[in-house]
Amino acid sequence: MTTERDKKRHLSHSYFTDSEQLLHRAVKSLEDPLSLRTSYRGKIATDLIMSIECALKSLLCTSSPDSETVKELYSRLLGFSHHLTKLADALVSRSVTVPDGAKPALDEIYPVGVRLRYALDTFTEIALGDKLPPSYDFTEEAGMQRLNSLAETLSKFAKAEMQREFSELVTMMGSDIPDFYRELALIARKS
Repeated sequence: MTTERDKKRHLSHSYFTDSEQLLHRAVKSLEDPLSLRTSYRGKIATDLIMSIECALKSLLCTSSPDSETVKELYSRLLGFSHHLTKLADALVSRSVTVPDGAKPALDEIYPVGVRLRYALDTFTEIALGDKLPPSYDFTEEAGMQRLNSLAETLSKFAKAEMQREFSELVTMMGSDIPDFYRELALIARKS
């Protein structure tokens, strides 16, 4: 029988895997000559910001108290949407110490979020003179590297916390897996 803890581990691992895959895609994209184009850099920055978001959501799953059901946890995660500072604040409220400098960085990059994933939005933003976060201005190489470094740091931290919290081998087998995804789908529809 699958327990709530098993489900939380599975949910945490799912978010962590997304974080790693988005980070990997961003790093590979930076090697492409197209990465010199501002519109392409907006897409890479979006992948890095999504990687950060997934790492934070994985950490919230890992730090979920036993009293919180998976339904409550997943509903809460959906409610955060892409709001990085709310995710970080939720971790702090759970006494999870995020790596040094991560919280101020998240506060700085949150206004950009994932809205610059389309070329038109990127160029419109720049044309209007709206400032990208100075330290994380992805149109500059140094800003992109800082964003990449933050994503790497948080993804590694999420992995370490997940391995520490869920050190035992927990597996979901057979009908438990589709039942679990059906449960998540129903929660998402109600949110």
